Amino acid sequence: MNIWKNTVRFFMLFLALGFTVPILAQDNPERRQKRKRVIFPKEVEQDKDSLKRVFGKNKDFIEPYELACLGALKHFPELQDTRIKFRYKKLKTTMAARPTPLSVFRRPHKRTYLILINKYNPEIPLDSVNFNGQVGVVGHELAHILSYENMSGWEILKMAVRYGNYNYRRKMERNTDLEALKRGLGWQILDYNRFAQDYKHASKKYRKYKKKIYMSADELELTLSEEVSTEEVDSLPSGHTDK
Repeated sequence: MNIWKNTVRFFMLFLALGFTVPILAQDNPERRQKRKRVIFPKEVEQDKDSLKRVFGKNKDFIEPYELACLGALKHFPELQDTRIKFRYKKLKTTMAARPTPLSVFRRPHKRTYLILINKYNPEIPLDSVNFNGQVGVVGHELAHILSYENMSGWEILKMAVRYGNYNYRRKMERNTDLEALKRGLGWQILDYNRFAQDYKHASKKYRKYKKKIYMSADELELTLSEEVSTEEVDSLPSGHTDK
């Protein structure tokens, strides 16, 4: 009985705080997607119908952010048929991703996930972020859902308990940033990161927390610049060397 009570407590803690799960898979160059420095709403709008046919299945969008969500979803083909509902909810952060309470113990392909957006006096309101940054932060949450898809319900609860550890939480969120970066959303994550650090209405405590837990702008810029250099070398004709 005590074991069951403790399990229920852990599960309720998970739901209350919106824990996220780390992505620990090694980098796969074949999975990398072409990076665009800026994704404009106009270009997503032009492809909206085709994007909704492919990525809108089993998705329940919030209208103001539909384009940003579609712009991010196209970088996650594995989530094409995944059930995802976008909802407003008061949170301690801007956004969070989690499975619904009734589906967490179902098989991954039968789960329903929530991506929650805080519009109730958040430190960093999503509607104050430019479109490119919105795509980036949505992509971060989609990367969390991709991680959930590879875990059982009990594994999710185990990770939820461990999330209380600062070092573990930091590793989780940084790995999630890296996964979004691998999917071609590095510049978008960087855009959101810069905005969050410069947003004067957010408390210093919150901005400091974000800087410690997630990849910093300097780290993102370094990673992106290294990859750009690699892409440039890879694109050189065979037999050509840069001197």
